[in-house]
Amino acid sequence: MDAKGKIVAVRRFVAPTAAPAAPKEGAVETPEERAAREKATDVELRDSDLRYKAFNAKQHGAIGLIVVDLPPPSHPIKPTADLPGQMPDEAPLPALSVADAGNAGIPVIAVSRAAGASLFSTGEDRIARAEISVELKTKTERAKNVVGVLRARPSQAGRNAGAVLIGAHYDHLGFGPFGSLDPDSKDPHNGADDNASGTAALLLAARKLAENGTELSRDVWFVAFSGEERGVLGSTAFTREPPPGLPLAELDAMINMDMVGRLRDNKLSVLGGESGEGWAELVEPACARAGLICSLSGDGYGPSDHSPFYAAGVPVLHLFTGTHSDYHRPSDDTDKINALGGAKVADLAADLARTLANRPERVAYKSAPAPPPSGDVRGSGASLGTIPDYAGDPRPGVLLAGTRVGSPAEKAGVRRGDLMVELAGTEIRDIQDFMFVLRRATPGQRAPLVVIRDGRRVTLEVEFGVNTRMR
Repeated sequence: MDAKGKIVAVRRFVAPTAAPAAPKEGAVETPEERAAREKATDVELRDSDLRYKAFNAKQHGAIGLIVVDLPPPSHPIKPTADLPGQMPDEAPLPALSVADAGNAGIPVIAVSRAAGASLFSTGEDRIARAEISVELKTKTERAKNVVGVLRARPSQAGRNAGAVLIGAHYDHLGFGPFGSLDPDSKDPHNGADDNASGTAALLLAARKLAENGTELSRDVWFVAFSGEERGVLGSTAFTREPPPGLPLAELDAMINMDMVGRLRDNKLSVLGGESGEGWAELVEPACARAGLICSLSGDGYGPSDHSPFYAAGVPVLHLFTGTHSDYHRPSDDTDKINALGGAKVADLAADLARTLANRPERVAYKSAPAPPPSGDVRGSGASLGTIPDYAGDPRPGVLLAGTRVGSPAEKAGVRRGDLMVELAGTEIRDIQDFMFVLRRATPGQRAPLVVIRDGRRVTLEVEFGVNTRMR
């Protein structure tokens, strides 16, 4: 419909569709049937998203959006073990919460069914009028990284070029509910493992290295990051504007400790093994000295503070004792911590930093190619292989921390620091807009991409790649 200059009223959720049902137990589903069912499910999930409804309205020229609950069905639903015999009278209004940075670009309100009933009265020639008044205030708070430096021996003859950095994040979820896997709880989320364990190990590693600081031939930096749980904000800010005296080009390696307090059977995951040449030759003997059984694997990407460093061209390692059922819940508390195990991880971090600081050669950065399609790749959507900068930018758009090697974005000439503002003729205001455009694109399709680079609009041509659930 032509919605230019109009306020659009839409229903919440999605209308009943003829989407293929899941196969009955014991039935055989062909790959084609499975792809059709998954595509229909993906479309339903997209169409029910309030943010997508706003995106769609704006694309049609709307200047506002009113969301009203669906009316109750005229027929009862067949009862099942997990579904009542009829729909509830009305779904609760969406709770107010602070979302990630960015906005839909138009005011959006959700109203009760009674308040919006007149907007859906019958009569094709009827013209409904509505007025929306919304006042939102943006409030920001300053967060701080805590940085310390252990200087190498003063003699220039004994110094090596570069530096080593050990990091951990000290923030967590407070009282929730943002990020909590127990969102109804009002109890403190102390995050004893995530990531008080990493912060404690950071301090212990610093103490151990300081005891023999004169042995170091490179500076070692220790950073406690803030804002990790909000999207690696502190580490992104650090890599975007490194402190004086630490150009990222001179950083030999970054060792990240995130969730190191649940060591079991002396088994430690060391992620980032493919981010630098020769990590195995350094990590394996250090693990043996610490009495740890290490599993070294993975590139330098991941949802923790090492990822912005890897995107900036720094070899990384992520020390990690594994997941558990208390993750992002109030039950992640001190009674579950293996303190001696955490001390072993700190020993390992200090040992690795000392080895890196004292050997003449530096770890060579190793780029990771975009992963090949695997598993149940969606039948719809595409990818570019971009790496968003989740610290964001005050301007509308999606700031990029980099691109994956061999990805469509790299081939098109997209660079670190570019701000994407338009893709395939659609304005990109935030990461949600970007994802919506990708979901309706097809692999092999060519489209213009507009970025802001050094204050100028630059238009590039991209060819969308296969959707491997990456951006």
